[in-house]
Amino acid sequence: MTDESEDIRTYNETIEPLVRLGRKVETLLQELLAANGLIAHTVNHRIKSFESTVKKIQSSNGEFSSAADVRDLLGLRIITLFSDEVDPIAEMIEREFSVDPSHSNDRRIPDDPDRFGYATVKYSVTLTNERSSLTEFAEFHDRCFEIQIRSLLQHAWAEIEHDLGYKSKAMIPREMRRRFSRLAGLLEVADEQFLQLRNDSLEYIRELPGAITMSADSVGIDKDSIAEIIQSNDLVKKMDDEIARLLGGSLYDAVWFPEKHAIELQKLGLNSIADLQMVIQSKGDLIRRFADIWNRTPMPWRPIHEHVDSIPRGVALLYVEYVLAAELKSPELTAELLLTNIGASSPESLAELTEAVLDVYERAAMRSI
Repeated sequence: MTDESEDIRTYNETIEPLVRLGRKVETLLQELLAANGLIAHTVNHRIKSFESTVKKIQSSNGEFSSAADVRDLLGLRIITLFSDEVDPIAEMIEREFSVDPSHSNDRRIPDDPDRFGYATVKYSVTLTNERSSLTEFAEFHDRCFEIQIRSLLQHAWAEIEHDLGYKSKAMIPREMRRRFSRLAGLLEVADEQFLQLRNDSLEYIRELPGAITMSADSVGIDKDSIAEIIQSNDLVKKMDDEIARLLGGSLYDAVWFPEKHAIELQKLGLNSIADLQMVIQSKGDLIRRFADIWNRTPMPWRPIHEHVDSIPRGVALLYVEYVLAAELKSPELTAELLLTNIGASSPESLAELTEAVLDVYERAAMRSI
């Protein structure tokens, strides 16, 4: 490139359709991922800057003579959370695009085990003939672009390495090489450990029903175990149904509800699912009476017999928590529960609500005598 004004003109003419193509392919990739049941952390695209394009042409040893020859002016990047999600997405790319193998590579396993740099799967692609025949893609039938796939930690390494300007071991000062090598190893181990943690978490969830049945005292209180109790415990489901009928609403699954209850039940001194089962079993009648009186009593924020359309499944555990807090005679825990679930406009109203919980508990307890 010798005449800069001519070079800029050629660059602008070349990228003008790629700007439109980038937006379309980014959307297409998101749709393809969803259709194939694949999950990505992010999908984005970029256009190589004029300055970067000039550098690439100048370092190509004559392979490129202008911006029109550069195959990766448009680049798309798919970032996954976990390293084992890369291969299924790579297989999708190979099915859905025309891949040029001579300009594509998998750098996750370097030829040189001492090579610096974190890996990516890179494809140089064009649209398939089938997709190019569609009106929205017809003008891009011969446009080449690049798709990269890598995990989030691989991406972090690549971005930092790029920012530091070290693209190979030879570029790294001797005294820094050992530190680079150690960091590369740490990131590789971290990638593997995050993947193992995810797999262990999925296995834990799969085994929860059996674990609760066989040894509930060995199963701790956490969001997953609480979610299982909400879905499977007959007494919880029965109380949920009774509360829904009383309020005239329907139950729905609230993804945030199990975590919230896990936090509150731990604060109330429950350590295992066996502890929770014992409370539900031994105090079930008291909890149902508390819920009935509470929901039939006018409150400052709620008129009596108010209709509630949607009620989160597991609502029975809310009344388990109110009863436990009242039995502990802890206004602080009761107030904290109320703030979390209802809120209060002032310290006075919070004190009034706290007193209401304790009063309803005494009325429910008296009925059990």
